[in-house]
Parts: sequence; structure tokens; C-alpha cells
Amino acid sequence: MDAEATGVAPEQLNWETEFSELVTSYSMDQSRGYSYSEIVAPREAVLAFSGVAPEGLDEKIATLGGRVKVLEHTGFTELEIQEAAGRAVQVVLDLGATSVLAIPDARDRIITVSFSGVALDAAELGRVQSIIEDDVLGGGLAAAGFSVDFEESGAAVFEADDLARGE
Repeated sequence: MDAEATGVAPEQLNWETEFSELVTSYSMDQSRGYSYSEIVAPREAVLAFSGVAPEGLDEKIATLGGRVKVLEHTGFTELEIQEAAGRAVQVVLDLGATSVLAIPDARDRIITVSFSGVALDAAELGRVQSIIEDDVLGGGLAAAGFSVDFEESGAAVFEADDLARGE
């Protein structure tokens, strides 16, 4: 990325790149319990873990500079919320929806499920939300404060590429 094209100062872009590399090193190793991260202001970020932060993190943050707030004991990992989002999609697809998209937000602890192609009355929507909260969020994510929000759309919320179609 070009700092000039993005309107971000080169020093900030370099810091964001270094922070992203640090985050990637933790998110790619499931044993480290990575939950989420977020850049909240120039040279300020949040880095969260399901349990205790990995050993040596303080030194890596010190070499990075800036301010990184480390959150521990979130009670969930990025992998767990991604899997829960996938299960939420499957529940709605099983109801006959033609298009479903689930977007997890670890910071706000919500999974937003957008769908189209199936009409659900209020009672059915409540039943589906209850199923997802009970079966998909399970005890762990529910205990960590996660919830599910539904958005019905008149248009497709997701369209898969037609790989069989020739150009």
C-alpha cells in the first residue's frame, strides 16, 4: 500500500504493518488463544486473548512502540467465533434461505446474521434465534457475552461466484 494514496502518514502505515505482522503471528497459532485485535487510533491498538497473554508479548509490544492495550481472559478465541458464525449460517440455510451471511464482531460480541430468500414470521425468527443462541453459541460464547442479531433482506446478501460458467 502506498501511504500517499491512502492518506495515512508513512510512519502510521509502517506501525500498522508491524502491528498486523505481530497479530498474524498470534492469530495463526491456535495454542496462543488469540481473540481479536483492533487499531483504535494512530499508533494505538487493542490485542485480546482468551486466556493469559503469551509469554514475551510485552517485549514485542515494546519494540513496536505506540500503545497496545492487552486484554486477557475474554473467554473465546477467533476460531470459536468463526465456527459459530458458520453454524449460524447453516441453521438459517436449513430453513430454506437462499442467501445467508454471518459476520462476527468480537469486540462487541455479536454475530450478525443477514439472510434472504425465506420469509420468517416473528415467532419463527425467535425460534431460530433461540436455536442459534443455544446450539451455536453454546455455553462458552454465551458466557463470554455473545449474542445473535438477525437482519432479513429483500435482496441477496451473498452471491457465490459461478465457477462453472465460462467466460
